[in-house]
Amino acid sequence: MSTRDETILLAGGTGQLGSRILRRLLDKGYPVRLLVRPGRTPPVAGVELVEADLADARALDAAARGAAAVISALNGGPEVAVDGQLALLAAAQRQGVRRFIPSDYALDYFQLDYGDNVFLDYRKRVAEAVEASGIDHTFVLIGGFMENVVYRRLDFAKNRLAYWGSGDEPVDMTAIDDVARLVAEAIFDPRASNRRLTFAGEVVTTHGIAADYQAVTGRPLELQRMGSVDDLRQTIEKTKAAARSPLEYVFAQYAWAQLSQKGKLRTLMNEEYPQIRPLRLRDVMAQAATPSAGRFDAFYASGTPPWDIGRPQGAFLALAEAGALRGRVLDAGCGTGEHALMAAARGLEVTGIDAAARAIDSAITKAKSRGLTARFVVGDALELASLGGQFDTVLDCGLFHVFGDEERARYVESLGAAVAPGGRLFVLCFSELQPGTLGPRRVTQAELRAAFAAGWRVDTIDAARIETVDGSGAAAWCAALTRIRGLPSGSDPS
Repeated sequence: MSTRDETILLAGGTGQLGSRILRRLLDKGYPVRLLVRPGRTPPVAGVELVEADLADARALDAAARGAAAVISALNGGPEVAVDGQLALLAAAQRQGVRRFIPSDYALDYFQLDYGDNVFLDYRKRVAEAVEASGIDHTFVLIGGFMENVVYRRLDFAKNRLAYWGSGDEPVDMTAIDDVARLVAEAIFDPRASNRRLTFAGEVVTTHGIAADYQAVTGRPLELQRMGSVDDLRQTIEKTKAAARSPLEYVFAQYAWAQLSQKGKLRTLMNEEYPQIRPLRLRDVMAQAATPSAGRFDAFYASGTPPWDIGRPQGAFLALAEAGALRGRVLDAGCGTGEHALMAAARGLEVTGIDAAARAIDSAITKAKSRGLTARFVVGDALELASLGGQFDTVLDCGLFHVFGDEERARYVESLGAAVAPGGRLFVLCFSELQPGTLGPRRVTQAELRAAFAAGWRVDTIDAARIETVDGSGAAAWCAALTRIRGLPSGSDPS
């Protein structure tokens, strides 16, 4: 097969799974075209970027022309997950693409009924169109992502896991990178032609998770039983009746489909890909149990984290445009530097600090490419005094909510040393209004006020959104605070 015959068009290749698929395709030497939204993605080494709107049939035709295969890792609402994928499928048909892999990477939704899971309903609609199209295709079914259990459901600070059912229901789980490796192996594999490829890194139970947790951490895991599987189904129906968004119940629907065994992978095909030696749940758990710096560095090493949207968060951009940033600016937990660079672009003196070295390397590269001056430091946000001097404005996007109670108190103390009297602190964090348990710890307004009760004035706490790579976002609080300790009596920090 010539190089030209191996060209792959990848859609959704900047997300957490898609970026890993991209890396695995490149590892195998495949030429890759990355389909991206116009003006949204910086150059990627060794990859041809193709800008196209999913609603633009002519642009999609140009993107698919000459490609041997199309892989979709698109995620989002029906306009992307259904309409966008159907448009991509139509372009693949018109251009004679030989293999199409839709964005599945889930439990066996073919066994589900419509209405069992709103997001998997999108997959079912696309799958029906793929099968009817006549195009050669592969559906990749892997159960659930191990990382969702480890990073989003396990409470390492409190050694706790809430669960439904008996605790002995078998659930299929696969690590995200192993899913990416499977896609790269299957894309031109003739055995995967017109097939539902079922693969699982491990089949786990809640009690098995508890045993792994104790083996990895040396601490017992407290299991909090929420009710039976039938109770979960009833809870879902009650929540749906009053829900304003599917996000309020869809993750519970995933759990029900797995625990009820309705979406269980019936036959695993792991033996057909012996070159993939999948991670076990305890392997992923061990990565998560390492110090915070290692955990977050691993996020950046394995792809684009959900929060790294490649632009400032809208809530913080609005602050900048309103002139709220002034003096020396600190971006605490800066990640790849978008908020620090937003301040630098406005002529402010900026420092960004993050524990993840890979994120800081990316921030430095961005600053150079944009011709901006900013100082980026690999460091600990619990030791901000080590940066030297004090700051007039501090931005915290998604850092406050990662800390447990003890670290939270240390972080507030660290901020107190770093913020000059009269200085402003802006915090954007998950709020308790965000449904479900996926993602970081939820924070209430009362918790924010209590954390900053001494030496700070809470000016405002406004409802906001934290934008994410997949477009779903999360309910958040945007808090504005003023450092008041150390001010002369009767002075006005404003």
